[in-house]
Amino acid sequence: MLTKSFTLLFYLKKRNNYVKGKLPIYMRLTVDSQRIEISTKRECEPEKWNSSAGRKNGVKEDVKLLNAYLDTLQSKVYDVHRQMIEAGRTVTAESVKNVLVGSAGKPKMILEIFQDHNDKMSRLVGTDFAPGTLERYKTSFEHTKEFIRYKYKTADLEIEKLDYDFIADYEFWMKAVRKCSHNTTMKYLSNFKKISLLCIVLAPF
Repeated sequence: MLTKSFTLLFYLKKRNNYVKGKLPIYMRLTVDSQRIEISTKRECEPEKWNSSAGRKNGVKEDVKLLNAYLDTLQSKVYDVHRQMIEAGRTVTAESVKNVLVGSAGKPKMILEIFQDHNDKMSRLVGTDFAPGTLERYKTSFEHTKEFIRYKYKTADLEIEKLDYDFIADYEFWMKAVRKCSHNTTMKYLSNFKKISLLCIVLAPF
């Protein structure tokens, strides 16, 4: 089987009625001459977008989260491409997309991932983790659950909704509603950061 050319590009897609503000980030897959566009369900300000790198410029936490998500998505695409070649399957832009969409499956939820993390941590208390560490993550889980109910009026939230606004609103809620001090708030947000990174790894596009 001849190896086909395969390229991946992240870019901002401008709407016809666009004036200003964020633009949606799209992923373009090209196999030989066939192209297909896929929404990443993320957005970026045009002035902060690095077209050459296909990433957002900056060092703030929201930039790191976005770029980590795009890195993970890119790795998933290349993994699918490699697996299809190894299996002797016909590789087209459409077939790669279909495998990606099919692998998304049931929507993954923030609290489900958080609870799974805590369950695994509980089995490692005494070897890899101290009891106090587990208790902090349990408390952080309860805070997160309460915040989601307060802000989104739902029992859990799909990981696609986890973005900079979620983190900023969570921090505000901890201080304004829960009346936590700045240091306490930062401690629990630090716990949640580990969960947010897990969500990025598990996120479908």
